[in-house]
Amino acid sequence: MATVTGQLQTYNVGNYVGPLFHLQATETPLLSSIGGMNGGRQTSSPEFTWVTQGNRSPGQNVAAEGADATFEGQDREPHENITQIHQEGIEISYTKLAAIGQLADDAFTDIDTSAAHILGNQAVQDEMAHQTRLRIEAIGRDINYSFHNGEYNRATSDSDERKTRGILNAITTNTVDMTSDPLSKDAIDELLRDMYDDEDAPMRMLTIFCRAFNKQRISNIYGYAPQHRNLGGLNIETIETDFGLLGVVLDRDIPKDTVGFYELSVMAPVFLPTPGKGAMFTEPLAQTGSALKSQIYTDVGLEYGPEQWHGKIVNTATS
Repeated sequence: MATVTGQLQTYNVGNYVGPLFHLQATETPLLSSIGGMNGGRQTSSPEFTWVTQGNRSPGQNVAAEGADATFEGQDREPHENITQIHQEGIEISYTKLAAIGQLADDAFTDIDTSAAHILGNQAVQDEMAHQTRLRIEAIGRDINYSFHNGEYNRATSDSDERKTRGILNAITTNTVDMTSDPLSKDAIDELLRDMYDDEDAPMRMLTIFCRAFNKQRISNIYGYAPQHRNLGGLNIETIETDFGLLGVVLDRDIPKDTVGFYELSVMAPVFLPTPGKGAMFTEPLAQTGSALKSQIYTDVGLEYGPEQWHGKIVNTATS
């Protein structure tokens, strides 16, 4: 299951018969939750912004009879992120495209054509379409990973790579550090309480994202044993809290020791579409030699809204 760099040819990508099982996960839970490859919004600049504003805290703000008004207003604060380019190339030799009936052993040394009629057809009948699908799946996982973990970089030259800021790096206000202790209900309660009391978080679509061990911890914390003699087990997907319902989502791309609490209602992928081509596209490239070339391209970043409406629990135990 090696990754082949460069041109795909007959002897570096083998043909085999039988069912084809894809071993790498393809799910993109965060990206899918906020619009996916076909949702979100568009921008006309790599840098895109949104604005936040507050208001004073409530109090018994009264005036005396006949007094002059108090003159005041609220300023606004801009926030920004940036799109990043995902670009994948595919180059397949003409022979590889044509030789769909040629079978190879594991070492790519013994080509067997006589067995084809006995064993059946090999799984991949269109190498370009197959490799394109795999590259698109890989880009989706890359975007999902970046939306969790991306480290912001604002390019200062054409050779510099733009990098979008992921939600975990954006969250600075609401953080609970477990210092390697297991995730606990007390920690979750503390975070939710701080988000509600101190930051006025709306908690409209607040959703928990976590990896396997912390998902099991959540099920153990909030679950109860079914009253059944031959049925057991727990899979907590929604938590009822004092602040509303919280979804629970498994996501392989969030760090093992981190639990993210994301307000999905203010999150969206933001695409910088290429004129005449769209937000994400494949296109053929110029021919050189006896090979077919194409590329896949998208330019996308994360809009996450007010960072204080999100939260995270970090440095949890992972086993």
